[in-house]
Amino acid sequence: MASSKETVDFAKYRTPELFQKISGMLNWKGTFASGFYYALLAMTGLTLVFVVLAGGAAYYEASGWRWIGIVLTILVTGLPISMPSGVIYSLARLIRLSLDNLLLVVDLLLETAKKIAKDIHSVRSGDSRMPSAKELVRGVYSEVFLPILEQIISDQFWLLGRPALFLYRLTLGRLIRLVIQILPDKTLDEEEAEKVTEATTSGLEAIADNETTLLGALTWTQEKLKKYGGRVKTMVMMPCYIVLGVVLMISLAILLLDWTIVHWIFSLGGTEQPPS
Repeated sequence: MASSKETVDFAKYRTPELFQKISGMLNWKGTFASGFYYALLAMTGLTLVFVVLAGGAAYYEASGWRWIGIVLTILVTGLPISMPSGVIYSLARLIRLSLDNLLLVVDLLLETAKKIAKDIHSVRSGDSRMPSAKELVRGVYSEVFLPILEQIISDQFWLLGRPALFLYRLTLGRLIRLVIQILPDKTLDEEEAEKVTEATTSGLEAIADNETTLLGALTWTQEKLKKYGGRVKTMVMMPCYIVLGVVLMISLAILLLDWTIVHWIFSLGGTEQPPS
């Protein structure tokens, strides 16, 4: 039995237009840069909020250089204390964006496979075999998408290209292959599916139309991806948000302890009357 690689010329579908489309979806350099920016923003924001609150409280108990010393000390010590919250927030955002990108790439992968399926159906001879949905999508991914993805990663990460490729294969690449695994192994062509449909009940007609025809199987997978993709993303993100909440609470507790210690240290020099 011929494989999809033997019956389909995948190379002609690896076009500059497809490269540009995927590259636009996967701007990892910009994603990591924005991750650093949002981590710094979260750290600074959390620290400044606490500085304002703690500084306002200290204003009524200390004046002059003591008050300024308390505020500056909390500002300097607050940034490293807030760092874990900023890092976790940035990682959660990075994971969410990566999952969004994954869904976009998989949808484009299936859409490209549907286009190739139509081309195969229009030119194939009567005795040739239509590939199954799994065979076709696996071929499209390995022969069309994977070379493009690897080139994009190498271009965007330069010297870090190899570690980035390893990380991609370990995460998003593995998830894409898991999506491919849910596709049917066997796919009847349209003519055979029509014969099956005529001989089955209405309940099996939907199966013959949606899961056994090549285009039907690809469309069925796209619909399931859209239906359950958001739910999967929520399930993946929920632990990230829980960890972020816990780390945020710990950071606030440490900041409160920091304020108490700093206030005590600056109060050793004596108590001053509040400003009139």
